Amino acid sequence: MSDSRGIKREPHRYTRRAVRARTAGDVRHRRQTRVNRRIAAAAESSGGVAPRRPLRLGLLVFVQYALLAVDMRFVASAHYVGIAVANLCIATTTWYLTKEIVTARTFTDRVCFAAGGTAGALLAVYVT
Repeated sequence: MSDSRGIKREPHRYTRRAVRARTAGDVRHRRQTRVNRRIAAAAESSGGVAPRRPLRLGLLVFVQYALLAVDMRFVASAHYVGIAVANLCIATTTWYLTKEIVTARTFTDRVCFAAGGTAGALLAVYVT
């Protein structure tokens, strides 16, 4: 290849590789990774248990058993709107509860699970 003056030149080769632009997903993934590291660091400093996980698990079981007891009362009294609302709430809390049960590994988690269920059922029967 030659230029206008007749000088032979090699074609210019770009040696720099193209860099992919960061997408919103990349940024979100990096941010989530930082959050996960912070949660893991908090769990390590508290003896391996995430700070509020046992309480959250106990509260979810409490609400779940309370909803189940209320649902049984609605079924016994044939209150159809109450049955529909209670079952919708039960389905929602079941999804969250399943996520928490999968991560529950310690004795404290198991105790909170049992205590929350017992207290929720007893309180629901007393209130209704």
